[in-house]
Amino acid sequence: MVKTAKVGKARPFWRGLLLTIVTFGLYGIYWNFKAHHEVYQQFDLEAEGRDQGIVLFILGIVIPFVGFVLYLIYQWKFVENVNFVRARMGLGEGPSPLEFILWNTLGLLLFIVVGPAIGYYRLQSGINDVWALYDRRIAEMRAPPVPAAMAAPVV
Repeated sequence: MVKTAKVGKARPFWRGLLLTIVTFGLYGIYWNFKAHHEVYQQFDLEAEGRDQGIVLFILGIVIPFVGFVLYLIYQWKFVENVNFVRARMGLGEGPSPLEFILWNTLGLLLFIVVGPAIGYYRLQSGINDVWALYDRRIAEMRAPPVPAAMAAPVV
């Protein structure tokens, strides 16, 4: 069941990137949790048996080395959940979990900051598409019906 009161919001990628750089990565951790949690709550993914992976998220931050693997599993679930919602809303699939993970691991090694930035840009764009379509659908549901007098006459 989708909640009618909006939980999440679209976020400009460049502002998030700047905040992540300025806060030495802390905003990136916050964004990871917040963006996923909003999608998860808005579209009631728990009722559909989808795992949010919050334990993996926390362990991924707290435990070095092994935590990195757990954090990647959390990221995989995050991207899968976003793509699940996109498919349910009739949007094309966003970045695959494997693509996202590759941009954030191999991309980190090859391009330092550029690789992860590309991965997060693609994911944030996908999330923003979800919120834009959600807003349009809510607006359509709330639009007043056309009065019969204004409707086209039947010939």
